[in-house]
Amino acid sequence: MAHIQRKHSLIGVGCWIQGLGLLLFVAAVWLRGLVGIIVAFVILVALFVVGSRLSYQHICSNCGNRVPGKYVKICPVCKEKLE
Repeated sequence: MAHIQRKHSLIGVGCWIQGLGLLLFVAAVWLRGLVGIIVAFVILVALFVVGSRLSYQHICSNCGNRVPGKYVKICPVCKEKLE
């Protein structure tokens, strides 16, 4: 019986969102506005959290393909029953 695994991806949407936050923060530091730096830092932290959450995906342990969610009972590709 297969189970659902969490897989971390270093490239993808999560990485792009984190890079966007870092670019925004660097631009705010370059413009040297204190309020802008504080706001950009808050946005940077929020985008890092969102990007980190998006960098994980659920995969089937039997075939290694993506599963739409962690509560799926049957793998859509190999039709194996998931725990």
